[in-house]
Amino acid sequence: MLLDPRTAVHVTTGILPVQELAIPPPRYARTMASLSISFTSHPVLRGSPDLKLPLPDEAGYDWSWIEIGSAVEALRTNVSDTAAPSLCSPQIIEEGRLQLQPAPPPVKTPTN
Repeated sequence: MLLDPRTAVHVTTGILPVQELAIPPPRYARTMASLSISFTSHPVLRGSPDLKLPLPDEAGYDWSWIEIGSAVEALRTNVSDTAAPSLCSPQIIEEGRLQLQPAPPPVKTPTN
């Protein structure tokens, strides 16, 4: 059975009353907080060394670009490139995946 662990399931049988079953939040909360999602994105035209894509700012999450055979590249949000890419400049068509993953917790520095 595939279900959202944050919701209850109503179980029905022929002779017993309907029961509502739910998974306690401490059993799944840490796993749900660490899940990431990726989106196939192609083709993408790269006209400079930095990949500039219009990405929304999602609080608590970071965007990255994943391409086969290359290192994972962190992306910035709300980046707009108002200048049109020059047709004479070197441009590359890329295929990859945009990944949205939870941001690492901030590093706490000891205070005196």
